[in-house]
Amino acid sequence: SFLSISSRVAGLEFTTHVNAVNSSREIIDYFKDRPNGRHVIAIDEVQMFDSGILGAIRMLSSPNNHVVIAGLDKSFRGEPFPLSDFIATMEDVIDLFDPECRVHLKAVCEVCGDEAEYVQRLLNNRPAPYYDPLIVIGDKNIGEGTDVRSYEPRCKTHFEIPYKDEFLVVKHLLEMGVPEEEISRII
Repeated sequence: SFLSISSRVAGLEFTTHVNAVNSSREIIDYFKDRPNGRHVIAIDEVQMFDSGILGAIRMLSSPNNHVVIAGLDKSFRGEPFPLSDFIATMEDVIDLFDPECRVHLKAVCEVCGDEAEYVQRLLNNRPAPYYDPLIVIGDKNIGEGTDVRSYEPRCKTHFEIPYKDEFLVVKHLLEMGVPEEEISRII
């Protein structure tokens, strides 16, 4: 989708373009055709891009441009959110910006009202297990029947990830070549 709005204020022309893109390459290509001028570039849901977004942000960062990004720094597992190709994480994106230019917004814990730094994924109103899919596309209350997912902010005290240790043990055993039948007897 594409939206363009132009207006004039005090003899200056301002143009707004809103583009939905599917890859970091599209962002780079869009701005290669517009090298002159001053731009405010806002990228939302940056954690959903591939690691090429790092190069796009570097390319766009110049005295004429103001780059603003928004996205989740941690996954529902409480770990740095990997970019879609799993080559880099949101930590790498955040590190592109000087600390004094970063704004880290936090919510209020749904359980106690303290500052929340985590996103708790709920599966049927209970904390989702560590092995739940990393990415689930959609808004709040995703799914139907026995697999309804929702999200809420949580503080460190009330953030829970069931079965994380068990998952990591099984993953390690599989990587070592232990047969699944033997793992199921151990666990």
